Amino acid sequence: FEIELDRLLQNTDISNFQLSNLDRFVVHANRNFFERENVIVQGEVNIPGAYPLVKDNEDLNSLIERSGGLTTKALPNGIIIYRKNNKSKKTDRSEFKDKTSEINRVAWKNKNVILMPGDSIVISEATQTVQIIGEVYNPGIIEFQEGKSIRYYLNSSGGVKSTGDKSGIIVIYPNGVIVPYRYYLSPKIFDGTTIVVNAKEFEEPFNITQFATNWTSIISSMITAVVLSRQLGS
Repeated sequence: FEIELDRLLQNTDISNFQLSNLDRFVVHANRNFFERENVIVQGEVNIPGAYPLVKDNEDLNSLIERSGGLTTKALPNGIIIYRKNNKSKKTDRSEFKDKTSEINRVAWKNKNVILMPGDSIVISEATQTVQIIGEVYNPGIIEFQEGKSIRYYLNSSGGVKSTGDKSGIIVIYPNGVIVPYRYYLSPKIFDGTTIVVNAKEFEEPFNITQFATNWTSIISSMITAVVLSRQLGS
């Protein structure tokens, strides 16, 4: 007997009948169904684990609430989202074969960011520190001070070295957002922030001898051109 499962579940199937002993009831798999991966939640949440997305466009805030919310030790802006970047290449008219699978970090600014199946979420613990790397005299970790500017942390690390590019300083927030530092735009520093001071681009030193040689050659060529023009004119 063939039974329409949807109608049976809705109690509208007239073929619904009583089963007997040793009957076998088979529900075949839907070949067009692909099971969606769960989202892994780790770190400073009350109930870490694997969670399926229960609705379309479910956001980060919703999933954090379902996982019991953040713990008292959590860093609110220190939520890291990792996402698979699957690139598929068509091999024929009916088959797609996965060639590469990379993990990328998703930068976010608010908890309304939409999640995707297979995402991994890591909630970091608050450390009350700021990390400084690059061209400073004493790179490392400095205690976070609420309200202190980027200049405070640069000075606390000994200042920018002569090899450092003061126009090439960037601020990396725990949520993955990167903001450049400018004299007219000083990014706010939060707990868990990383400050990177990049090195200056290499420039060849000024060679006075080569400069004089080049200009001598140019002037000589100009004089020769003037003399030839006068000779041709006469």
